[in-house]
Amino acid sequence: MKPDRESASLLAEVLDSEPDFASEHCDFTVGDRERGGPEGVPEPESPKGYGGADIHRTRRRHHTPHAQVVMALTTLPGDFDSTSLAQDLVGAGLAACVNVVPGIKSIYTWEGVPQVDQEQQLFIKTTTEQVDALWEVIRSRHPYDVPEFLVIPVVDGSEDYLRWVERSVGPRAES
Repeated sequence: MKPDRESASLLAEVLDSEPDFASEHCDFTVGDRERGGPEGVPEPESPKGYGGADIHRTRRRHHTPHAQVVMALTTLPGDFDSTSLAQDLVGAGLAACVNVVPGIKSIYTWEGVPQVDQEQQLFIKTTTEQVDALWEVIRSRHPYDVPEFLVIPVVDGSEDYLRWVERSVGPRAES
């Protein structure tokens, strides 16, 4: 069931008045937009929201960007000593924090054969400056022929946390 245009307008009013994440971090325009993009270039058509109303969201730029903070992901076998690896990554300044999530089930195809394995997922918070060195350590200690190594940019987050990540990685003084 599709809400009518009146319902869409009511939704827009609620979104504009509620102090939630969306209203804190996004600008909403409901209805026909007439402004153009950069240097007069027309913006693409807005996505259609409830009842066919045009709803356009853009990121507010009031937050300091932390483009260098990233999250790297890797999976390891369920019986791998991931705690030791995580401690070494943090101790070497390659990661600010590593979350180890045990007991995940991975379903994939390897060399044409379907597989189902118990694994662990590592969420590694770091910066772009550390990614190459992080990859070298993961690759050298990983038991798989083709280890998962995905690096995902962090587009926003708690300012205090992002600053903590930035301060927590990097070369360590020899003791």
